[in-house]
Amino acid sequence: MSAADGSFSLDTPAGVSRPLTVAADGYQYRETFLRGGEVRSDVDLDLIPSGGSFPFGLFRQMGRNGWEQPGNLQALKRWTTNPNIHLENRWRDTGAPIPDDVLQYFVSEIQRVIPELSDGRLAAGRIEVNADAWDSVPDYISIHFDHSGNWGYVGANPGQVQFGTAAKCTSIMIIHELGHAMGYYHNGVQPSVMGGHVLASCNLEHFTPDEQLVARVLYSRPPGNVEPDRDPPAAFGYLRADSQSSLETCDDVLRHR
Repeated sequence: MSAADGSFSLDTPAGVSRPLTVAADGYQYRETFLRGGEVRSDVDLDLIPSGGSFPFGLFRQMGRNGWEQPGNLQALKRWTTNPNIHLENRWRDTGAPIPDDVLQYFVSEIQRVIPELSDGRLAAGRIEVNADAWDSVPDYISIHFDHSGNWGYVGANPGQVQFGTAAKCTSIMIIHELGHAMGYYHNGVQPSVMGGHVLASCNLEHFTPDEQLVARVLYSRPPGNVEPDRDPPAAFGYLRADSQSSLETCDDVLRHR
């Protein structure tokens, strides 16, 4: 039981991981884990509102593939470290070079959208642009161009994205496919970034306000979190002072077309 201001105190034997369930009126209960033997005074456990303005259905669609597979909800997939980026500077299918100003535009957009897609928790790491073909390099999202179309692995490390267009004024395409790489599935809302039907323009595209709420929740939970809001046993590490180093990236590599 927490105090009126939300503060709480828990005692757990040293070296022991114990399940922890957090519940409050008006919120979805949260199941997580806590490891003992450590004194912490800055542990925050957020809960998902069960009603009101939070788009819980949209969270299921974007975070758990509930739009395309409502009967087979997935565990959350996301990056836990700043993703490095490798960008190929040629077309894979023809070998033709990508103009430098277009590559600069893509680099700028990648740097802009990764913080937005991670609720400000992550940024693009090292960015390398060359003609080498990278398909599976740990801690990198490998990006290449091929006229066969757009696709991206969902929330995977190593990650991969293919763009079928190499031009400026393609912000919606970039944020959509990078959205997959950062852990998001499609949704059924139109127009929206992950729902589609946003007209191509030279405007810099952004997640809708509801998509931003989804990002805030998804990037406050560890990979492997499952319906309704249950963290995997190994996630007790996120309560530790060195939490980022204890979080593992998703083992599954899901190609999303």
